[in-house]
Amino acid sequence: MPHLNFRPSGVQWGRRRGWAYSAGQRDWFTFVERVTPRQLQAFGFPPPGHPYWTPETPAGMALRYPGLDLTPWRRPG
Repeated sequence: MPHLNFRPSGVQWGRRRGWAYSAGQRDWFTFVERVTPRQLQAFGFPPPGHPYWTPETPAGMALRYPGLDLTPWRRPG
């Protein structure tokens, strides 16, 4: 039997196992805080300028990843 996943077409980062799977591991925090926004896209983060990034979402990211430079996500799209 095949395994199927569904997502809205506008949610490109929605996957069966995305970055959130590892979100509680210290190595993941270290990784996220050191890589570029483009590299994070490979793990399912929406790119800067995407409608996902409202004023509230970078604020939440700052709480989870205090060492991450959120400047690219705070710029207007």
